[in-house]
Amino acid sequence: MKKFLLGICSVLLAVFVGALPVAAEEDLLTMAQKAGYPATADMVPKASIVVDADSGQILWGENVDLKWDPASTTKTMVVYLTFEAISQGKITLDTEVVATETDQAIAGIYALSNNKIVAGETYTVRELLTMTLVPSSNVTTLMLAHLIHEGDDASFLQLMNDTAQSLGMTNTHFYNGTGAVSGAFEGYYAPAGSDPAASNEVTAKDMAILAYHLIKKHPEVLEFTNSTQVTVKAGTPLEETFDAYNYSLPGGKYGIEGVDGLKTGSSPQAGFNAIITAKRGETRLITVVLGVGNWADQNGEYYRHFFVNTLLEHAFSTYQRQVVAPAGEQEIDGQKWTTDQDLYAMVKDGVAPQLTVVNDHLQVAGSIDPMSGVAVKTAKKPTEHSSGLLLPGGTDKKKTSFFSSVPLLVYLLVPVLLVLVLVGIFLGRGKRRKAKHSEIGNGTYSRRHRRRK
Repeated sequence: MKKFLLGICSVLLAVFVGALPVAAEEDLLTMAQKAGYPATADMVPKASIVVDADSGQILWGENVDLKWDPASTTKTMVVYLTFEAISQGKITLDTEVVATETDQAIAGIYALSNNKIVAGETYTVRELLTMTLVPSSNVTTLMLAHLIHEGDDASFLQLMNDTAQSLGMTNTHFYNGTGAVSGAFEGYYAPAGSDPAASNEVTAKDMAILAYHLIKKHPEVLEFTNSTQVTVKAGTPLEETFDAYNYSLPGGKYGIEGVDGLKTGSSPQAGFNAIITAKRGETRLITVVLGVGNWADQNGEYYRHFFVNTLLEHAFSTYQRQVVAPAGEQEIDGQKWTTDQDLYAMVKDGVAPQLTVVNDHLQVAGSIDPMSGVAVKTAKKPTEHSSGLLLPGGTDKKKTSFFSSVPLLVYLLVPVLLVLVLVGIFLGRGKRRKAKHSEIGNGTYSRRHRRRK
């Protein structure tokens, strides 16, 4: 008996373990070191994630819901809202903005990441986006915010937070619009009701969601982030050239194939963060790392790329895009669905990911996009009668219930006749009455009676 129970437990354990997600073969630090990077334990990101930019499928994740200061990756939200305004026809890339005295004053604050802005000069949206994304200018970020939003700074923060919620960034809250605490702006930027010392809060998953929607809806953003060096106001007294902080770009200090964006950020509270995307063939990936190293060692701006590159190379080398659910009928969690399209997903080592149906879409379970995948419809079922019995026309006649062909009156008479028979037996009536009942027993009623027993 003990051997039998032990065998059963072993089988259940094997099934349970087999149902668990496949764990990473190695930790991120070991992976980075094996990739040839001089990484150490104190450099490792506090949180990291890799997602497929086509479906939102998560390919790697550690502490993805850990709340962290995004620093200047905050500006990605302002960029997203700017491209939304462009797509809505409110502005264009050539729309001009005249710099104000306040803009010039902010540009002169040494402690902030800024660039040369002169009051009275005009700057195009294209130039402002370039300076926001590459040198991470705080002043140009605010100039964009003031252009696309008619309200005050506090209501623009509300717009940022509302947009985050609408995108599914449920663990995000913005206290400022640039990533630098508002108290650092020396009074030139002070959103009413917002704590001037408060840092923004995001998660790696939330920033991946933001980057996913930005790239999917506005892929032209990558035209601003795919070069290691950019120049604005060329040939004018205001000309400036900036080197990108994204050292994973081809030609950069740690350049690798396919990288073409997106945004980095750092601060004393955050350490060093990055949102990096790369495309190889038809596959685009998005990687987010938060909290690499610490502010005391400014080489953290290089260290973050040890882990970005390691994660990208690992995902590109171990996953392949394949059909995981061909068009037609699929059974998911016991429910049958039909779809007109093949569902593609990233597959690792030939093991297909778990599938689910969300919002009438067949998709990979755990996707950061609840509307990803392919549309499905419930598979057709045979027509049913209100009693729950199949109609003769809705199924094979051989499988039609015998009772479905019996008149309703018979069902009503059966209980009455049954009572009479029982009473007759109980009183011990004569042989004649018993014989009569025997005759009835050879008829239709008796067959019903015996079946109901």
